[in-house]
Amino acid sequence: MISYELAKRLKKAGFPLKRVIGAEEWNGEKVFFDGEKSKDGKKIGFLAPTLSELIDVTLKKDTNFRLHCYSHGFVIEASSQLEDMEICQSSEEAVASLYIKLNSDKIKEWNNKEKSTGTGEEIK
Repeated sequence: MISYELAKRLKKAGFPLKRVIGAEEWNGEKVFFDGEKSKDGKKIGFLAPTLSELIDVTLKKDTNFRLHCYSHGFVIEASSQLEDMEICQSSEEAVASLYIKLNSDKIKEWNNKEKSTGTGEEIK
């Protein structure tokens, strides 16, 4: 499972996360909350994506990639400009990192919006 911070970065990069209203847990999965609320005041949370969801959505970006498994972690190798990928603790983290790199323009857009409104925090 990926961390809250990584899930939040995916959300800001435009990843289509499953949303849950008002529940702390959904079908045995932890629900992450970042302060979003429905019109009637209920907390809106989101679920961390599964590895297959991460791969399916990332492949739609027309990116070919290979996921390498080593004793010290996972590394993703992409055919595009992503030569600086870090070693990740899980395959989910590796594919999520690739998706975020492919959508870094959306994160910059999100950060600029939050800077101009004075809300939230900058995500790198």
